[in-house]
Amino acid sequence: MSDSNENMVNDVATQETVVQEAAQEPIQETVVQEPVPQEAVAQEATQEPVVNERDEHLLMLEYIKEEQARLEKERASLESEKAAFAQRQKEKIESTHLTNVSTFFWLHYLFNMTFIGFISSIVFSFAGSNISRKNYARARLIWHLIRILCIVLVVLGVILIIKNLPGGITDIIPDFVKGKIKDII
Repeated sequence: MSDSNENMVNDVATQETVVQEAAQEPIQETVVQEPVPQEAVAQEATQEPVVNERDEHLLMLEYIKEEQARLEKERASLESEKAAFAQRQKEKIESTHLTNVSTFFWLHYLFNMTFIGFISSIVFSFAGSNISRKNYARARLIWHLIRILCIVLVVLGVILIIKNLPGGITDIIPDFVKGKIKDII
């Protein structure tokens, strides 16, 4: 009996090792596909999905609505682009509009006024859309700045000359003017 018990124990131990080895190895399944006849494949490919006429009309209606919405968006986009283009063209025409002679005459008259001319040349240099008027105003502004610079230099020169005279300003004024000033005072 002991031999048979030992054989049984050995058989059980052998079976356990076989089960453990089988558990560690990946399981490979073999799937056998039955061959499909060529005629069945050809029939499935040529069959169209069954759609009734009502569904077809609904799909067509939905497609038409989508296209109408898309076209409406395109039309709105084109109209906004058209309006923007028209505005740019209008600004371009206004900016290149030729200025007539009377405008230059009156601008020249305005800019020749001392303080008003300087201020108006600044305003016309940066405001408005007429390029010709802007350029003329900028040119006159430059002349105003040159004139102001010259006046400042002349006044500084006169002040330096007067300060450097030995007798001061009284040497420059004639005697008859000094007498009239004394009579007035």
